[in-house]
Amino acid sequence: MKKKSLVSLLLITLLLIGSFSACSSSGGGGKASDEAFIKSVSKGLEARWKLQDGQKDSNTVDSMREAIQTELDAVSEYSSATFEDSVLQEKAIKYINVLKDCLDNVEYFVSTEEYDKWEEIYDQRTILIKDFVDNYGLTVSEKYQPNLEELVANGKTAGAQAAQKEAIEGLVKKLEFEQVENDYGWSKYEAVLDNTTDYDIVHLQLDISLLDAEGVIVKTEYASVDNVAKGQKAKVEFSTDAEFDRIEPIINWLEAK
Repeated sequence: MKKKSLVSLLLITLLLIGSFSACSSSGGGGKASDEAFIKSVSKGLEARWKLQDGQKDSNTVDSMREAIQTELDAVSEYSSATFEDSVLQEKAIKYINVLKDCLDNVEYFVSTEEYDKWEEIYDQRTILIKDFVDNYGLTVSEKYQPNLEELVANGKTAGAQAAQKEAIEGLVKKLEFEQVENDYGWSKYEAVLDNTTDYDIVHLQLDISLLDAEGVIVKTEYASVDNVAKGQKAKVEFSTDAEFDRIEPIINWLEAK
C-alpha cells in the first residue's frame, strides 16, 4: 500500500509540474501577463522600427501595413489574457484595437485630404504609449530611445489636446438654447456658454444639428464664439427657418489655450 501511495504521489507531482510549466510557457495570467504585455509592447515597437529601417521606402501603404502588422503580432495574444491590473488590461485591449484601426485605415496615411483620420488614430496610439512609459515602466533599447521619445512627445501633446477638447465638449453639452425672436418664419435661439474650464477659448465653432422627434437631422445651422477666457460667459446664437424637436450642438472647430 505504501508503495502504491508513493507512486500515486509522484504521478500527481509530475502532473502539477507539467501544468505549471504549460502555464508559464504561455505567459500565465495575473501579474505575469501585466509584465509580459509591457515587454511585448517594447518588442513590438523595436521589431517595427527594425523592419522600417530595412525597408526601401517605409512611407508606402504596403510598407506601413507590414510595419503595423509586425507590432500587432507582438501583442495580439493579450486581447484574451487575464491581467492582475484590470485597468492595464483595458488599456492593453485598447492598444490592440488601435493597432487594428491603424491597419484598417492605413490608406489615409498617404492621403492629403483624409490625413486627419490617420493622425487621430496615431494620437490615440501615442497617448497609450506615453501612459505605458509613465505608469508601467515601458522601455526600449538605447538604439531606439529617440524613436520612443518622439512617440511620447506626441502623446503628451495629443493627451493635452484631448483633455482640452473633452472639457469644452462638456460645456457645449450643457448649452440650453431658448427662442428669443420669431419674425417672418425665422426664429433666433440663444444659449449662454459658461467657461468653467481651465482653458481660454480662442475660437469655438459649432454645428447645430436640428432633429425631429425620431432623432433625424432636418437641418444643420452654425454658431461660433471668440475669446472667452476661463471664468467668462458668452452668448451662443443661431437662426433657422426649420421646424424641429431637439437641438444637438457639436464642436466643428476648436482653438483654445
